[in-house]
Amino acid sequence: MDMSWKDEVMSIFEFYAERTAGATIEAKETSITWHFRNADPEYGEFQAKECMNHLENSVVSKRPVEILVGKKCLEVRPISVNKGEIVKRLMGANPKQWDFVVCAGDDKTDEDMFRSLRAIKRNVADPNAEKDSHAGPMSVGTGADWSATSMRLPPYYFTITVGPSDKRSAAAWHVSSSHNVVEALAMLAAIDKNAKTDAE
Repeated sequence: MDMSWKDEVMSIFEFYAERTAGATIEAKETSITWHFRNADPEYGEFQAKECMNHLENSVVSKRPVEILVGKKCLEVRPISVNKGEIVKRLMGANPKQWDFVVCAGDDKTDEDMFRSLRAIKRNVADPNAEKDSHAGPMSVGTGADWSATSMRLPPYYFTITVGPSDKRSAAAWHVSSSHNVVEALAMLAAIDKNAKTDAE
């Protein structure tokens, strides 16, 4: 994989980090992220827009990379490397081998993962099905009836986004906090246990 773009992106991020108090740079194996959550909010947003324009004109227009705008950060990564691609690799050539999968996340970087898992589930459940339209995530609270919706037929794949109730997402379910994710997992485990007990 061509990673020659990293030096150029790092140089641009360093330029903006030097001029934005509180900004930091995080370098990973396949991506670089410029964080501005500790910067002055208004100035950080302004600098992020300037930095994004700079990246789009200098790097994105010439290289196979994309900019992802996250929560108080800009991430540059190769187009072919995202959480959706990782999900596809983890699920493998035979996704039917996995009868229960949960993907949860609170960031825009998680949307690729949600879309991939939805597509895999659709193909496993009905390989000839048309692509479904998706209005948005369903809110899940402590009284949610998971069994009435997603537990009817396999495969049991769940996508959960975390955040405000008006958040748009490719995930099928929505919870307001990471604590609610743990509660949702407990509910799913209880449903699975009851289903197995009923089957015996």
